[in-house]
Amino acid sequence: MASTVFTTGTLIESPWLNDVNTYVYAPQQVFETTATSGQTVFNLPFSYAVGTKRLIVYINGVKQSFTSSYTETNPTTVTFTAAVPVTAKVEFAY
Repeated sequence: MASTVFTTGTLIESPWLNDVNTYVYAPQQVFETTATSGQTVFNLPFSYAVGTKRLIVYINGVKQSFTSSYTETNPTTVTFTAAVPVTAKVEFAY
């Protein structure tokens, strides 16, 4: 059972918090791939809302910064500003 503690110290425990937390905080789609030599463009097997900053991108476990590291080219494509290191693990979560 999930629980939430408010700043006032009030504790709320309820099974429905599990559903709320899963929906609000857990990504709905996750795609992992390995970069090839000189790769900057990645096509995703799912669509995301461009410009909403809900897409989370990691390279080898390090979260990437929207606009300085990558751009959301269209609802299924991400383009990095520099080539991703070859064999790097790239993860996209939405």
